[in-house]
Amino acid sequence: MSNANEILLASLIEQGIISQEDFDKKVEEYSIPVKKEKDIINSMKSAIVLYQEALDSSSSIEEIREAKINQLKQLCSESVYAGFYSESLGHSFGFNDHDQANISQQLILFLMDSIAIANIEYVEWKTLADGVVSLTKNQFMQLVSDAKEHKMSNQKRFWELEHEVLSASSIEEIKSINW
Repeated sequence: MSNANEILLASLIEQGIISQEDFDKKVEEYSIPVKKEKDIINSMKSAIVLYQEALDSSSSIEEIREAKINQLKQLCSESVYAGFYSESLGHSFGFNDHDQANISQQLILFLMDSIAIANIEYVEWKTLADGVVSLTKNQFMQLVSDAKEHKMSNQKRFWELEHEVLSASSIEEIKSINW
């Protein structure tokens, strides 16, 4: 949380408007975990290289299995970071670490609005293809929901593929599993 947000939160708690526990619950309910984009990109490169090296060498099935799972993790992250299309809003939105941090920050402002601290009617938000659009609070909450669904659908797909890799009984089976 930024210093300005910490000061505002301290003020809200001091005034008895919200407790730290209630605030934490609201943030947890709506927040989207943020990973460092640079770290993910670096791990993506190494996962692809390591998987290919495992296939090219005389690695054991367990080494290939581990490399394949790391490759799938990388591809999952790439898919998450590629952004998503919101059917209900009719726009595509970015979802890298900067985008996720901005979504979380705006969500906190809207949550503060729900306790009568701010008076926010709409927010300007950048799309991937249509420039900047105005979103009402309800539309923004839909964006948060769509973002969470985007991330979870990719995570669920990873879990399913990971299970397939772990259940595979041959190197050929492992090689046939693709994102």
